Amino acid sequence: GEPTLNSGIGRVIDHIKKYHSECPVCLLTNGLLLGDTTLQKELSQLDLIIPSLDASSEEEYSYINRPYPGETLEKLFSGLCSFRRNVPVKMALEIFVVPGINDSDESIDRFYRLVKCIEPDLIHLNTLDRHGVIAELAPASRERMEKFASVLGNIAPAEIFGPTKEPHIPHK
Repeated sequence: GEPTLNSGIGRVIDHIKKYHSECPVCLLTNGLLLGDTTLQKELSQLDLIIPSLDASSEEEYSYINRPYPGETLEKLFSGLCSFRRNVPVKMALEIFVVPGINDSDESIDRFYRLVKCIEPDLIHLNTLDRHGVIAELAPASRERMEKFASVLGNIAPAEIFGPTKEPHIPHK
């Protein structure tokens, strides 16, 4: 489930930091709640946070993320920017590339503008690695993933994961 929905997430992080200080703490999240200032304080001891940004438009967001009514890409983006401004935690922004949905040149341009505002430390580019619930979805091509990496790599180092399972870090 989504870890930021746990009302005790701050206590969990505090416990790990106190009793297992040798262990770095990383949190994977859909990012929807990162704009909440109370949650920001609770997550401030993390070593790494990996929120998702899978869409560059409301239409893509609706299709890929199937959000709860009232949740929007704008709210997600605003929360990511707020978190980034207020919490000095290393951030690896994860982008899930879906052919025919969020991989057009126009989408890449929109992602560039969004990611530039967020200013993550790293960008993780992922694509489908196994059959999903929607039969017509397929992994993005290596060529398309490299296009994302070459554009977004101008903001932060961009790593490609899947479908080959071999990470690829392009040179700037």
